[in-house]
Amino acid sequence: MKKILSILTVLVLLCACALAESASAANPETEAFVGTWAVDDMILEIVPMDDDPSLLNCIISQYKEDNAGVRWIYDACSYDDVGKALTSREIGAKFDFVNDEFGELLTSEPVYYEDGAASFAINDDGTLTWTDFKEAPGENEIVFEKVDTEAPVGPEDAFEGIWGCGRATMTIESLDDVIYVTVMWGNSASESARWEYACDYDAENDCLVSQPDGVLAYVTFGEDGEIAAEEQVYDNGEAVFRIDDEGFLIWEDKVENAAEDMRFEKVVMPEDSVE
Repeated sequence: MKKILSILTVLVLLCACALAESASAANPETEAFVGTWAVDDMILEIVPMDDDPSLLNCIISQYKEDNAGVRWIYDACSYDDVGKALTSREIGAKFDFVNDEFGELLTSEPVYYEDGAASFAINDDGTLTWTDFKEAPGENEIVFEKVDTEAPVGPEDAFEGIWGCGRATMTIESLDDVIYVTVMWGNSASESARWEYACDYDAENDCLVSQPDGVLAYVTFGEDGEIAAEEQVYDNGEAVFRIDDEGFLIWEDKVENAAEDMRFEKVVMPEDSVE
């Protein structure tokens, strides 16, 4: 569950509010379709095309692993007044993909076809059914539920995003009322140290306090960015994360003081995250 929620955190932020408002204003019949939908290990994104908001792009990602899976793309889907559904052209793409730890696409192997089509219909209960007329994922039909993108804003949200300091990159995301902090510190192009903490927000002191089970591991990556080897150093780490008066994030490592004198600067806001 943590895996799919982590993925959703990045993908939900891809739905730009301005695009959605523009599309729904020009095409009220497509307003309910635009957004992010999910079921099990699959995520469906429906977004209006930049140059023609009356047409929608439908992108389905099925995650076989944390950062890899299969993706279907149907460009320029149009609304069918008779069938009350989005329909694709008989042109599409399907490919295996691999992302890095920040969701950036590393590799893909596209397969294009001209004999496939799909439809996307909203059901009476508010769910959405994807019908694939070429293959049979989920016996031709898969039912998605819409993801709520209107998350409440609180003081702890200031911590979320990607922070950098020298060779170290810190990613902070909130999932299921727990705030996860991951620090990647590159020793070389293929080797990194990785700290992982599950934190709670301390409202009284305006900081993140980790649970006493933080993990440090040394990670080696292969040529394609996949993890080739991983050695755990400890699993009892503790840390505190604060934002100082100048907006820098301070990492107080309680085990080995690895971040002494380091000040992390936010380099990517949550709404700027891109897959």
